[in-house]
Amino acid sequence: MLVIVATANAVAVYTAGFRVLFVAMSPLIGIGTAVMSIEGAAYGARNFKKLRGNFLFSARFGLLVGICLGLLMYIFAPYIAMVFSYTESSADLATGISEFLKIISITLPFLGFGIFAASFFQGIGKGIQSLCVTLFRSAITTILFAWFFGLYLDMGVTGVWYGIVVGEIAGNLIGFIWAYKWTHNFCKNINASPAVQI
Repeated sequence: MLVIVATANAVAVYTAGFRVLFVAMSPLIGIGTAVMSIEGAAYGARNFKKLRGNFLFSARFGLLVGICLGLLMYIFAPYIAMVFSYTESSADLATGISEFLKIISITLPFLGFGIFAASFFQGIGKGIQSLCVTLFRSAITTILFAWFFGLYLDMGVTGVWYGIVVGEIAGNLIGFIWAYKWTHNFCKNINASPAVQI
């Protein structure tokens, strides 16, 4: 898509920008690993009140961490871009990388929702649901919206960036809503029938 709407430089901008994004995501991935372990322990101990409470706490905490990370990325985007464009041959990439980082920073507050939803499902042994959340948020919605904004609406490379943002936000929120509804219905059924086997 980037080659169609722009030049090879857009691919270089995307590659550099996503490296930074993956570093910024590290705290959220770490929290997601903790969510997986804690939810697995609560599920195994049949402490279903804690199961739901942990998930909601992780979502609130992840939102706070994501907002802080997003603000830092947005503020320091020009300086981060300089790290990837310090040579003469790559100096023209600085503006593109900075713009990409500022746009993509919008996704950071929402990334935790999808990461924690996938971790939650994995922690309670629902591997297929975890895979579906990950695929949906990381591939399906991002590709669909990047195509829609970048190619269909003919917004160019900036449209692809905004498409990735909208796709990530949509995918992560859908994953979170699915996990939230699952915990709500599961706890409701358990409370109604304490003898239900899991």
